[in-house]
Amino acid sequence: MGEKTKRALIATLTMTFACAVAHAEGEFPTNGLTKVEVTSAVCNGWYRQASWNCKPLTIPAYVIAPEGQNKKAVVIVSHGSEGMSLQQRWYIDHLAKQGYYGVAINHWLPRDITRAQYGYTSASLGKGANALNMALDVMAVAKWVRDDPRFKGYKIGHLGESMGAAVGRELNREGLITDLVASALGHVGQPLDAYAAMYMGCGERNSRDRFLNKPMLLVNGTLDDETTLEKCQKWLPWFKSRGGVGELIAMPNEYHHFDSWYALQYFGQPQNPRECANLVDPDKGTITDDKTGKSYPASTEGFAEHRKACMKYGVTAGSRNQKPGNGFDLWTAFFDKHLHQSGSAVLATSTARPVAPSDMTHEQRTEEILRELAGGQK
Repeated sequence: MGEKTKRALIATLTMTFACAVAHAEGEFPTNGLTKVEVTSAVCNGWYRQASWNCKPLTIPAYVIAPEGQNKKAVVIVSHGSEGMSLQQRWYIDHLAKQGYYGVAINHWLPRDITRAQYGYTSASLGKGANALNMALDVMAVAKWVRDDPRFKGYKIGHLGESMGAAVGRELNREGLITDLVASALGHVGQPLDAYAAMYMGCGERNSRDRFLNKPMLLVNGTLDDETTLEKCQKWLPWFKSRGGVGELIAMPNEYHHFDSWYALQYFGQPQNPRECANLVDPDKGTITDDKTGKSYPASTEGFAEHRKACMKYGVTAGSRNQKPGNGFDLWTAFFDKHLHQSGSAVLATSTARPVAPSDMTHEQRTEEILRELAGGQK
């Protein structure tokens, strides 16, 4: 099927299609969801240098309401370098069944990004395909949640996979939220309450790293050859020694994207940054490779040079059964623990809207709640 034919089909089905995912192609079904648009920003260049520049950007997000009357909290979901797919729908559907509002962001579509994993450096520096920009989007959506009185009292968590998992690391960096959000979005950012990171890459450190005491869960497969368990085992003590609160769970005999919708297999074309672990030292102005000890300038040019030297190709990824649920119990238990509401908070939020009739469908409940958020407009 040609690309033009695919696009025509997508428009007909009114679904958001991930035109090029990291290792396969898939779609994000929007049936039963309500789309909202939030003002974020796209930032390019090197942070806090002359090359850094930000422009306003409207991002789409898709909201699902909790099933039942026991509403717990809000969880914002970020995709990885592959873009939106069925996987994110699995995530928010599961969240809704567990009593959470799920909000899935499409970070790539408004940035005109399709194949980030086939050219990480150019996509990162030229279009904002990186965890820093994704963190801005999450902060923009979090503000949208906090600004609406119907969400008053709800805690907010974040669930990300692969590159999207690194959003938790960025937002846990002390000062980053305040400085970056203020400069790019024009308001004071507030940290979220908990971060779950599925197979996050643990190769990036900064000599100025100081972390907030917001809980973070890392889950990595023992056989992952892209975001390796070994690097996260080394990174976690660094994180904790600088104020972070986190835990790492190993998934035995699992590879990258072990909870995905596509079958486990080897892909030869995508770039693989597993050898790109480094330490950025802003005071010295260097990026130092962990393996070789070679230093590069802490700039867009130095970043590109380092990535060219360390980047590999090929990754084994995918699910053994292509069904939702692998590892879902881990982040569900994590959010249940850290996004727990007090009785008064639950009462305050649950009385903000009428009780849904027992015969109302899940889709109708979602539409009703989002109609309220839009001021009664359909």
